[in-house]
Amino acid sequence: MITVYLQGMIPILNKILNIIYPEKCSFCRKVLTHEIKFNSYVCKTCFNELSFVDPSIIKLSTRVKKFNANPLNGSYIDECISSFFHNGLIAKSIWSFKFRNKTSLVKMFSYYMYVSISQTYTNINFDLITYIPMYKKREQQRGYNQAQLLASHLSKLLDVPLVSALTKIVNTAIQHNLSANLRETNVIGVYKIKNKKIIDGKKILLIDDIITTGHTLNEASKILKKNGAAKVYCATIATPLTFFFYKRN
Repeated sequence: MITVYLQGMIPILNKILNIIYPEKCSFCRKVLTHEIKFNSYVCKTCFNELSFVDPSIIKLSTRVKKFNANPLNGSYIDECISSFFHNGLIAKSIWSFKFRNKTSLVKMFSYYMYVSISQTYTNINFDLITYIPMYKKREQQRGYNQAQLLASHLSKLLDVPLVSALTKIVNTAIQHNLSANLRETNVIGVYKIKNKKIIDGKKILLIDDIITTGHTLNEASKILKKNGAAKVYCATIATPLTFFFYKRN
């Protein structure tokens, strides 16, 4: 009887919480009333400003051509997808997520990543989810690793175990401050496997916030594969308009 009573109270408690803490748009922070609400994370106006990636469209990056940094050359990534193009509202929100402690955005980002992963990696049964690690001191300074937060939420949404498979052993220069050529050399040899037995023969979903040139994800994928991983699939929130989306045969 007590259990039935408590279950009956849940809808009432949810209504009270919605009054005290109303749902707000992740971007403009307007209260999501019925009139403006698109879903639990975004209003209709902001949703119409989002640039979603169509994974069936392949774009060869002018940046890739210019710097001869084609991620297909020596790639260890089996496939990579992103939910959004890195511009407008998404670019501003990712910046706030990474550098302004707006960790509440992880729910919205992981939801759309979940949708992309479910729609694109339809026939893949992942054995585990892992993420791009941060150098320990830098993570302590920031207070969190945004890629780990995304992977944690995606682990629950996809019902796939979360594993901390990699560690970063070198405190490198920040990638987005470097040219494409320097981004490639900047990440070589900076990751180390934690436990080879956990990843041996496994199909892995590797998570990061952004893919720009692909060098960070490719280097991490290399370490995973050289230590026994069977497949490494990647997913990020966003990518620049000019990134070369690809699928290995």
